[in-house]
Amino acid sequence: MKDIQQEISAVVEQGRRMLKPQWTQWRHDETDQGKGAQSPAADYAYNCTEQVVKLTKPNMGSLGSKTFIECAENRMSIRKYSKAPLSRNELSFLLWETAKIKRQIKDWSRRPIPSAGGRHCLKTYLYIDRVEDIPKGIYVYVPDVHELRLVSDENGQKDKLCQALYDQDFESAVIFLWSAVPYIMEYRYTTVAHKMIAFEAGHICQNLHLAAEAIDCGCCAISAYFQEDVDALAKVDGEEEFIIYVATIGKKRE
Repeated sequence: MKDIQQEISAVVEQGRRMLKPQWTQWRHDETDQGKGAQSPAADYAYNCTEQVVKLTKPNMGSLGSKTFIECAENRMSIRKYSKAPLSRNELSFLLWETAKIKRQIKDWSRRPIPSAGGRHCLKTYLYIDRVEDIPKGIYVYVPDVHELRLVSDENGQKDKLCQALYDQDFESAVIFLWSAVPYIMEYRYTTVAHKMIAFEAGHICQNLHLAAEAIDCGCCAISAYFQEDVDALAKVDGEEEFIIYVATIGKKRE
């Protein structure tokens, strides 16, 4: 029992250190970027099939007219959804407002969320269950061309994912799974990078919450899951890339 308590205490202490890194220890010339190493490329086609779902820029005029104040005031975690599917335009909107690359300059990009140094170390995976005209399966989003690439459509995928989420699927239409690629941030920020990664995950999920509210969808952020299982379903290696955050999306019940 004492050994277990010591291990727990060590993990807690390590987590606290991650959240309050010493900027005085960071030196740009000691980073891989400062040493002139090649910038890491985000491999958005990681372990994908050749099946592609092209998305078009969302038609904003058809998605409702809620103000930002209304979205912010009404945002809440919603765990019960109707059986109605999302439209393709609605899914396009959710991706556009969370991850679409709006501008790319060399190794940094501008997107809807803040990211330290414009690094953007997160990738967006989706389990699609009910979206009009898109087959069920796990996809990865490619933000520069605004398209989905199929990762896997194996049988029993939804049941496995639900189990991996401690049964927190809530009968959603879509499940967002964000992965972190730590080296994208470590390349520039080394010892302070991991706090930046946590920031970025919070930014992207909050944008999803607000975007969902704007189109009368429910959203629920999820942080409890079996790490190895969700990594395996997304077909990421669990070391250089791993799932860091999850959220469910579905149409609100009447």
